[in-house]
Amino acid sequence: MQKHIIGLVLSGGKSSRMGCDKSQLKYNKKSWLKHMLDVLQDAGLQRCIVSGKPILHETFQEHHIQFIEDLIPNKGPLGGIYSCLKLMKSDLLVVPVDTPLITSKQLKHLFEIGYTESTKYASVSYQGHPIPFFIKYSDNIVAKLEETLCDTNQSKSVGKFLKGIGLRELRLTSPIINFNTPKELNFLEVS
Repeated sequence: MQKHIIGLVLSGGKSSRMGCDKSQLKYNKKSWLKHMLDVLQDAGLQRCIVSGKPILHETFQEHHIQFIEDLIPNKGPLGGIYSCLKLMKSDLLVVPVDTPLITSKQLKHLFEIGYTESTKYASVSYQGHPIPFFIKYSDNIVAKLEETLCDTNQSKSVGKFLKGIGLRELRLTSPIINFNTPKELNFLEVS
């Protein structure tokens, strides 16, 4: 059980390629958002938050899930990550809402490596997959994120940002699949 690490589900995207709110699609009779929160908790994280739309607040009110809106809107995943780091002041294990096949074992491995090697690396992800990832909290990282978000000439790529602050990439033993379009859903049994 990790008390210093908060699980973060990125669920603030527009889902334009999917044509509907991905967080509300079903997997094993649960919404993708509820499923991802459960996977984080199964990985040993007691506290989980969501970067996402305020309309979702009512859906998870009974579970006391905190939703955090972007402090700097329309900046993509980095905007949500920045907002959550700045407000929570805690290390984060970040997952996207659209990876329902990811396992708690994969996530636990990320934060265990991130936690034990936090003096060497500010972040840990899997090779070829910038998200999910572990990120260490520091005022410097929050300042670099804010600078990146406010500079119109800087890339808003999560992978580039993580490499810029110090990234350890782990070998992936099983695939991580994002589902972004209705056609990609053919590979997933949606209940």
